[in-house]
Amino acid sequence: MRRNDLKCLSEPAAAHKLLVIQEVFTFSKFGLVGSAATLAHMTIAGWLIRSLAWPPQGANAVAFLSAFVISFGGHYFWSFSQPGNWRQALKRFAMIAGGAFVINNVVLYALLTAGWLSPLLSTLASVLVVPLFTFIASRCWGFRNWRSMN
Repeated sequence: MRRNDLKCLSEPAAAHKLLVIQEVFTFSKFGLVGSAATLAHMTIAGWLIRSLAWPPQGANAVAFLSAFVISFGGHYFWSFSQPGNWRQALKRFAMIAGGAFVINNVVLYALLTAGWLSPLLSTLASVLVVPLFTFIASRCWGFRNWRSMN
């Protein structure tokens, strides 16, 4: 759709289309930050597992904390553009990330117990299951600026 096509739409339809475009843009930024955090998570976990012979669960915990720092900073300052009080956003995002970590570890434990994949591939699979949950929770609650909605 070209930019001039929006002139043909009614005001509510044009406003809705603009909101959808903005949401897709936010989701794209969220995806880029999440990809960077996931890359850091996998790099650190892989290094700890392969080079230092750490158990996968311990390596996953350390890697998760590193990815958390990248995620919060990227989402607060870029994906959601400083939505209000950073302390409140940090607390909320910590709860969201904690929930994601639980999901991540349940999947990791199940995969390791089943023995279907190597420890490294099990860690990768467990990391990839949580992004949609994290985006929805972050967008709707974690980084929501309640003051700007009043």
